[in-house]
Amino acid sequence: MDHSRAPETAQKQWIGPEEFAVNTKFSSRCFVAWYSADGVFQHVSMLPGAHNRGYLATINGRLLLALNGLTATIVGPDSTLTTSELGVALVEFDSSGNAVDSKMLLTYSGNVGLGGFSLSEAGIQITGGFTGDLTLGSGANQLELLRGPARMLVASYDPAGQLLWGKTTEQASGSALAADPILPGGAIVIGRYSGPTVFGEGEEEETTITPVATSGMFVARYKPSGDLDWVRSPSSEGLTNAFYELAVGEFGQIAVSGVYNTRATFGEGEANQTRLTGRQGNGFTAVFAP
Repeated sequence: MDHSRAPETAQKQWIGPEEFAVNTKFSSRCFVAWYSADGVFQHVSMLPGAHNRGYLATINGRLLLALNGLTATIVGPDSTLTTSELGVALVEFDSSGNAVDSKMLLTYSGNVGLGGFSLSEAGIQITGGFTGDLTLGSGANQLELLRGPARMLVASYDPAGQLLWGKTTEQASGSALAADPILPGGAIVIGRYSGPTVFGEGEEEETTITPVATSGMFVARYKPSGDLDWVRSPSSEGLTNAFYELAVGEFGQIAVSGVYNTRATFGEGEANQTRLTGRQGNGFTAVFAP
């Protein structure tokens, strides 16, 4: 296999004023490479057997990689570290490019499609959809979610990878999420759902949303406790309706982008209600207050 071709994905993350790291996935293996601020190569760690792109971030001065997929052996310049379970591992690197510690954020069996990660100094959040068994965290905070119907997972961890909470919602799947800048430990999630869907079941803000078409799109905000704060679903028609990208401002404003088919109404019944029309496959950007 020719590994000299252009990589499929790449993500750069500044570590400090003097260097940055690049996490890249080729078709069969993943690596993390370090460069100086002027682009001079420093060192590289290889992750043979890791078939999914990792998510790289600096949290409180620590370089962390959240890696989803097969168990992986991380070969650095002077050390080797192995993640021994199938799931999502949080791996810490030292300044020499060696993996020095790892922690399993979650392990799973069955069909799991993780849709989004968020790594920042506010903490770590994960979302996606699953039908198999999941085990979140470890020790006293461990949470086991057993096999059942297709469900969305939203989980929040502190910056050290300690589980804060995990929630599931049937008939929904998360595609992206972000830490809540106003309420540490909270999360904002976007995704799709099908049929009448209950968010925050049994909680104070329990809400049922129903799509006009066969499926709909949603944006939801979760409190630091993991309880639902609110969920909104634009009224949209046709088959292709989805939120794809999410950005959250420092004061909690939520911007989303996606596509809709024929017609969509945002903020129905509110002062800023907006109705969009057009042909099949229209893009949009919408902003929600905190």
